[in-house]
Amino acid sequence: MIAFLSDIVAGTECGSSSDSLSCLRAADVDTLQTLNYNISLAVYYGTYIFVPVVDGTFIVERPTVTITSGHLNGEVLLAVTNSHEGNDFVDQSLTMEISDFVSTLFPDVQPWQAALATPLYQGLGTNVEQANYAMGESIFICPTYYLLKTFGSKGWKGEFAIPPALHGNDLSYYFTSDGPPYDNSEFITAFSNGFMATAMTMNPNDKYNSSDITPAWSTWVSGHTEMMFNETEAGAPNVYTYTTDDALLERCLYWLSLSAYTAQ
Repeated sequence: MIAFLSDIVAGTECGSSSDSLSCLRAADVDTLQTLNYNISLAVYYGTYIFVPVVDGTFIVERPTVTITSGHLNGEVLLAVTNSHEGNDFVDQSLTMEISDFVSTLFPDVQPWQAALATPLYQGLGTNVEQANYAMGESIFICPTYYLLKTFGSKGWKGEFAIPPALHGNDLSYYFTSDGPPYDNSEFITAFSNGFMATAMTMNPNDKYNSSDITPAWSTWVSGHTEMMFNETEAGAPNVYTYTTDDALLERCLYWLSLSAYTAQ
């Protein structure tokens, strides 16, 4: 971050100013926009440079520390992740081994720590497929389980799997004005009603629509139960409960053990 700040100061010719911050605030907007664009492009594929940091004052500790200590700003949690959260954030021409990908994605992770990812991911397809899983799980999916564990009997978990089930693909099923790709009224009702019920009564099981086909939804701590939202090969809605894969939870324990090195 210090290096990028130096680039901004130099790019705005504020390096010689006695008050570089005031100089930056008065800098030409177009110049700042160009610098922002160039810096954003320079970071590793699928990552972002301008993110929250733990400064010890405004953000006093890492999120996983807060979560695992039970300090939660909420009454209940309904969390739905997509099957392929990481794909859009990985260069699909990638060929590097999973340990190298982990080291590149998280530079503070030591080589021996990154090497521990190999036995966890090597059975999950090609190198780029392993990277897809690692990206999605480290950033989106595993932190969800950290939250679910802490919320206990007040947490429910679901998975959105309508192909291709990429990050953000679920949005058109909450906000349907543009027409979702899988335009099935039964599915849309089932998928959206759990959120509405939770907002209204703090429980996704409190159905207010008689056409909701979602079965009874147990909390995640009750046997690691999740709700799958998918479609059959014939195009029928397929909504059912299943148990979280133990191998996924093992990988999440790995990411949790690295949280001090991944800014989580």
